[in-house]
Amino acid sequence: MNRRAFTRILLGCAVAVAILTFSTASAHAALLNDHFDDADLATATGLGEVNGGFALETNDLGGSPSAIDPAANSNAVINTGSADNGNAGIVSLNTVDLASGAFTATWVVSSVSGTPKSNGIVLGLQSDNGFINHADGDPNLLVRVFGDNGSPDFSFDLRADNGASTHVYEVGSANAFTNASILDGFTADLELTSAGTNGSYTLTLTGLDSSPIVRSGDFDESGFAYSDLFDSTMYASAYVQRGTEEAKTLNVDRITVIPEPASLALLGMGVLGLLIARRRRLR
Repeated sequence: MNRRAFTRILLGCAVAVAILTFSTASAHAALLNDHFDDADLATATGLGEVNGGFALETNDLGGSPSAIDPAANSNAVINTGSADNGNAGIVSLNTVDLASGAFTATWVVSSVSGTPKSNGIVLGLQSDNGFINHADGDPNLLVRVFGDNGSPDFSFDLRADNGASTHVYEVGSANAFTNASILDGFTADLELTSAGTNGSYTLTLTGLDSSPIVRSGDFDESGFAYSDLFDSTMYASAYVQRGTEEAKTLNVDRITVIPEPASLALLGMGVLGLLIARRRRLR
């Protein structure tokens, strides 16, 4: 076999490695992916769904709160129930390992039946699979989207809890968006990385009036670094709270947690680049 034929074989192998690398990254990218489309909240068996399944959690005020996946190709439907200040949500049945690396968590809210009160809509990554509580020994990071009676009204924050106390990393200005834009749904993307001294975040909210809203920074507060907030057994969650008026329903279309696949892609491209360079030298 001459050198040119041998190089062609190597190049073909490189292309195959690159394709396999990209397909592997795509196929195994999601740590958690639930589209709530198989009519059973506790399972996730649809195409591309991974490690899904959620369960109802509440603040135990009564009023018959509920969470269901009512039909195929539907949403998770979370209802606060009739109790004043009732808070209901869903928490993943399976854990994701966020101890180190880079990840993006995404929550797609398709609609809300009425203005959320108090804590509003809470989209979380939590280290316990029960109802989210403040400073109760279970670290978490929460994206909170407020309606009225929030803090501030019609705005958002990014709140960290290290299990003993809380720290707010981002607070939007009051009236950052209208109530109508909350009710019509929105998407929250939370990019996280453990790299650097204490790790960092980027929060992006789209589908609201001033879309996109982007906030980023480092986990630089003492006691609230990446390693204080995340470990190898984290759960994804979504909640909604009512006040003293009618029950609220939160419809969630999708929750995903995806690791950064760039390292796999770079590996495949690196192999391809080296073999292309070799081919040029042999010409």
